[in-house]
Amino acid sequence: MGDKNLLQLKKITKIFSRGTIDEVKALDNINLAVKAEDYIT
Repeated sequence: MGDKNLLQLKKITKIFSRGTIDEVKALDNINLAVKAEDYIT
């Protein structure tokens, strides 16, 4: 299939308890590209 991505995520950020003293940034500006031939477990 070449270089075409089957799935692509860009600039993903996940914050739990935003705006509180318990705020936790689990993901910060994460990118992910998955091609059709990639094997993910």
